[in-house]
Amino acid sequence: MESIHGFPLEGWARQIGAIDLTRPNKQPEQLDSELTEAIDRLDFYKNNGFGDRFGKQQAQRILQDLRGAGLLERDVILGALAAKGASDRAVRNLGKLIDALDRR
Repeated sequence: MESIHGFPLEGWARQIGAIDLTRPNKQPEQLDSELTEAIDRLDFYKNNGFGDRFGKQQAQRILQDLRGAGLLERDVILGALAAKGASDRAVRNLGKLIDALDRR
C-alpha cells in the first residue's frame, strides 16, 4: 500500500483493519503483536507530541527495541499511530526520531 501526499497508508490501514476495495477478497494484514504493543506504548507517550524530553526518551527506547527486533517499519508505525489519533505534530516528531535512529 502506498502513501498519499506523504501520509503512510499501510500502517493506518493495518491498524484499523481496512479492506482494500480493489481487492475485497484479500484479508487485511494484521500487525505483529510485538509491534502492536510498541505502538500502544508510543501512543501512551505521545501526549506532548514527542516534543518534551521525557516523551522523546521513551519513544527512542521503544524504537530502539523495535529496531533490535527487526520491526522498525517507519511508515507502518507512523500510519498506525495516526490511526490511533496522534496529532500531525506527534507523527512528524516521531518520524524525525525514526529517521535519526536510521542514520546511526
